[in-house]
Amino acid sequence: EHDAFHNGSFLYVKFPKSLKEVHAKAFSGCNNLINIDTSENPNFTFEDGVLYNKNKTAIKLVTENAKFVMPDTVTLIDDFVFNRSHIDSLFISRSLAHIGHSAFSYLYNLRSLDLPRTLKFIDNKH
Repeated sequence: EHDAFHNGSFLYVKFPKSLKEVHAKAFSGCNNLINIDTSENPNFTFEDGVLYNKNKTAIKLVTENAKFVMPDTVTLIDDFVFNRSHIDSLFISRSLAHIGHSAFSYLYNLRSLDLPRTLKFIDNKH
Protein backbone atom coordinates (compact mmCIF):
# COMPACT_ATOMS: atom_id res chain seq x y z
CA GLU A 1 0.00 0.00 0.00
CA HIS A 2 1.31 3.46 -0.89
CA ASP A 3 0.17 5.18 2.31
CA ALA A 4 0.88 2.21 4.59
CA PHE A 5 1.43 4.26 7.77
CA HIS A 6 -0.33 7.48 6.69
CA ASN A 7 -0.87 9.90 9.60
CA GLY A 8 0.64 7.47 12.11
CA SER A 9 1.48 8.98 15.50
CA PHE A 10 4.55 6.87 16.30
CA LEU A 11 7.95 8.37 17.10
CA TYR A 12 10.17 5.45 16.16
CA VAL A 13 10.32 2.76 13.46
CA LYS A 14 12.79 -0.09 13.16
CA PHE A 15 13.39 -1.44 9.65
CA PRO A 16 13.91 -5.21 9.48
CA LYS A 17 16.84 -6.70 7.61
CA SER A 18 14.42 -7.99 4.92
CA LEU A 19 13.03 -4.56 3.88
CA LYS A 20 14.17 -3.70 0.36
CA GLU A 21 11.99 -0.74 -0.68
CA VAL A 22 9.99 2.06 0.95
CA HIS A 23 7.35 3.80 -1.15
CA ALA A 24 7.61 7.57 -1.18
CA LYS A 25 4.31 8.09 0.67
CA ALA A 26 4.56 5.18 3.11
CA PHE A 27 5.05 7.53 6.07
CA SER A 28 3.16 10.58 4.80
CA GLY A 29 1.60 12.61 7.57
CA CYS A 30 3.69 10.92 10.27
CA ASN A 31 4.66 14.26 11.75
CA ASN A 32 5.86 12.81 15.06
CA LEU A 33 8.35 10.40 13.50
CA ILE A 34 11.84 11.31 14.72
CA ASN A 35 13.89 8.14 14.34
CA ILE A 36 14.14 5.22 11.95
CA ASP A 37 16.47 2.48 13.13
CA THR A 38 18.20 1.06 10.05
CA SER A 39 21.08 -0.58 11.93
CA GLU A 40 20.11 -4.10 10.81
CA ASN A 41 18.98 -3.15 7.32
CA PRO A 42 21.49 -3.39 4.45
CA ASN A 43 19.47 -1.12 2.12
CA PHE A 44 18.89 2.12 4.06
CA THR A 45 20.58 4.56 6.38
CA PHE A 46 18.94 7.23 8.57
CA GLU A 47 20.84 10.38 9.52
CA ASP A 48 19.72 13.72 10.95
CA GLY A 49 16.06 13.10 10.14
CA VAL A 50 16.70 11.88 6.59
CA LEU A 51 16.23 8.37 5.19
CA TYR A 52 18.70 7.57 2.40
CA ASN A 53 19.43 4.45 0.42
CA LYS A 54 22.54 2.79 1.85
CA ASN A 55 25.10 4.56 -0.35
CA LYS A 56 23.33 7.93 0.12
CA THR A 57 22.64 8.55 -3.56
CA ALA A 58 18.85 8.78 -3.03
CA ILE A 59 16.74 10.57 -0.43
CA LYS A 60 13.71 8.44 0.40
CA LEU A 61 12.07 10.37 3.27
CA VAL A 62 12.57 13.54 5.27
CA THR A 63 11.09 13.86 8.76
CA GLU A 64 9.62 17.07 10.13
CA ASN A 65 12.68 17.49 12.35
CA ALA A 66 15.26 17.16 9.60
CA LYS A 67 18.10 19.64 9.65
CA PHE A 68 20.61 18.81 7.00
CA VAL A 69 22.75 19.87 4.12
CA MET A 70 22.22 17.47 1.24
CA PRO A 71 25.38 15.41 0.69
CA ASP A 72 26.99 15.71 -2.74
CA THR A 73 26.47 11.94 -3.14
CA VAL A 74 22.71 12.50 -3.65
CA THR A 75 21.65 12.17 -7.29
CA LEU A 76 17.94 11.42 -6.69
CA ILE A 77 15.23 13.03 -4.57
CA ASP A 78 12.40 10.48 -4.46
CA ASP A 79 8.69 11.26 -4.98
CA PHE A 80 7.01 13.37 -2.26
CA VAL A 81 10.20 13.68 -0.16
CA PHE A 82 9.69 17.29 0.94
CA ASN A 83 5.91 17.31 0.40
CA ARG A 84 4.26 19.47 3.10
CA SER A 85 7.56 19.90 4.93
CA HIS A 86 8.20 22.99 7.03
CA ILE A 87 11.73 23.31 5.70
CA ASP A 88 12.66 26.92 4.95
CA SER A 89 16.07 26.52 3.37
CA LEU A 90 17.71 23.76 1.41
CA PHE A 91 21.13 23.33 -0.13
CA ILE A 92 20.82 21.01 -3.12
CA SER A 93 23.52 18.47 -3.95
CA ARG A 94 25.79 19.52 -6.79
CA SER A 95 25.33 15.98 -8.15
CA LEU A 96 21.51 15.95 -8.25
CA ALA A 97 20.19 14.55 -11.53
CA HIS A 98 16.56 13.55 -10.80
CA ILE A 99 13.72 15.12 -8.81
CA GLY A 100 10.76 12.82 -8.19
CA HIS A 101 7.05 13.52 -8.56
CA SER A 102 5.72 16.16 -6.14
CA ALA A 103 9.05 16.17 -4.29
CA PHE A 104 8.66 19.86 -3.40
CA SER A 105 4.86 20.26 -3.37
CA TYR A 106 3.17 22.34 -0.66
CA LEU A 107 6.38 23.85 0.66
CA TYR A 108 5.04 27.13 1.96
CA ASN A 109 8.19 28.17 3.85
CA LEU A 110 10.77 27.53 1.14
CA ARG A 111 11.43 30.82 -0.65
CA SER A 112 14.09 29.91 -3.18
CA LEU A 113 15.74 26.89 -4.69
CA ASP A 114 18.93 26.86 -6.71
CA LEU A 115 18.89 23.83 -9.01
CA PRO A 116 22.27 22.42 -10.06
CA ARG A 117 23.60 22.13 -13.60
CA THR A 118 23.62 18.34 -13.21
CA LEU A 119 19.79 18.17 -13.06
CA LYS A 120 18.44 16.17 -16.01
CA PHE A 121 14.92 15.12 -15.04
CA ILE A 122 11.99 16.54 -13.08
CA ASP A 123 9.19 13.99 -12.78
CA ASN A 124 5.55 14.91 -13.42
CA LYS A 125 3.62 11.64 -13.00
CA HIS A 126 -0.13 11.91 -12.82
